[in-house]
Amino acid sequence: MQIHGAPGVDLYLLPTAVDSVVTIEGSFTTYPDFEQGDALLQSLTVALLDKGTLHHTQFEIADALEQTGSEVRFSSEGIRVAFSLRTLRARAAEAVFILAEQLQQPLFSAEAFEKEKARMAAGLLRSQENTAIQADAALRRHLFSPRHPQFVPPVEERLAHLDRLNEGDVQAYYHGHFLDGPVQLVVVGDFDPADFAGLLKSHFGARPIRTAAHSLTAEYRQTEPGETTVSVPGKDNVDVRIGLAVPFGKNDPEYLPFYVGNFILGGNFSSRLMSAVRDEQGLSYGVNSAMIGFDRRHAGYWRTAITLSRGNMTAGIEATCEQIRLLHEQGIQEEELGTAKTTLTGAFQVGLATTHGLARAVLLNAERGMPPQYLDAFPERIESQTVDSINAVLAAHLLPSRLFVVRAGDI
Repeated sequence: MQIHGAPGVDLYLLPTAVDSVVTIEGSFTTYPDFEQGDALLQSLTVALLDKGTLHHTQFEIADALEQTGSEVRFSSEGIRVAFSLRTLRARAAEAVFILAEQLQQPLFSAEAFEKEKARMAAGLLRSQENTAIQADAALRRHLFSPRHPQFVPPVEERLAHLDRLNEGDVQAYYHGHFLDGPVQLVVVGDFDPADFAGLLKSHFGARPIRTAAHSLTAEYRQTEPGETTVSVPGKDNVDVRIGLAVPFGKNDPEYLPFYVGNFILGGNFSSRLMSAVRDEQGLSYGVNSAMIGFDRRHAGYWRTAITLSRGNMTAGIEATCEQIRLLHEQGIQEEELGTAKTTLTGAFQVGLATTHGLARAVLLNAERGMPPQYLDAFPERIESQTVDSINAVLAAHLLPSRLFVVRAGDI
């Protein structure tokens, strides 16, 4: 892998044997003020990036991308905006030009703004009928302060905020938060590194870098245990979320042992939760556990997700909490750890088999501030985990006494 730095761009270039295809994954930090509703404003701004530029209409760009056999995607990801480009080597220069124009010269037309605003409002209204979305949001409101990237305001607040926004707000947010610092770019596939380094630097490295100071306040809330119910009329099934916030980030030493321990608890179809709650007791349609929202700048949260019938709700929650309690008190076993290591390292290798998967992995590693060698060493770091190291972290942080339970459905 070749690494190139310039004032406006950090490049990671990795040619592979794949024929004629080039994949680019990139991102930049935006430093939103979540307490002021910037999560919603950022999502709206990102949604308008592919709706036309100062020089080309949305339809002209779509036609140009189709002719070059290219696909561009944008997404809002908490404190970052991410983008991807998949194209053919022979048309890569044209595709990169289109991508750079969309990122650097968006139009933000009044017509596109109103359409996207209406679409987002409709999506928020529909989300009120989704028990999984409502359970997740209620848990996150309990676990985090409004300043944290994982906090989700109530739908009513987001709709009211959306209604107040205008095109000027989007333009002001774009100019105040987008492309402030270096863009991180990863290129994987069939390309010449020297040519691509020059191409990408010409589009992303020549822009002025603003020096306005941004800060991120991502407060970790030491939450109290408890429970709540979200009423979603007309829903026969119940979505349950059981979770807690944890006091470490993705780069901290506790992260990886907790990650492996969680995988054993609820990371796949052979996990403890699936075996005990669904297969043996037949209480749930599905159950899993996950670590969500972790970053090198802030902590995330751990949660278990369960889908139950109303008749099995109480028993399903009790059976799930029992498995959490057993893991906290007794820890994992050597045989479980061996199976988890094989599965996790195998899945890691499979994930790197495509240009998209490889580019995404390198980008996420770069966002963590880690060198490429850190990514290469992932299998060894998984193999280095021991029963004792994992159990110590689980005993310290997976605390049954601090669990918060959310039920969402027609209860």
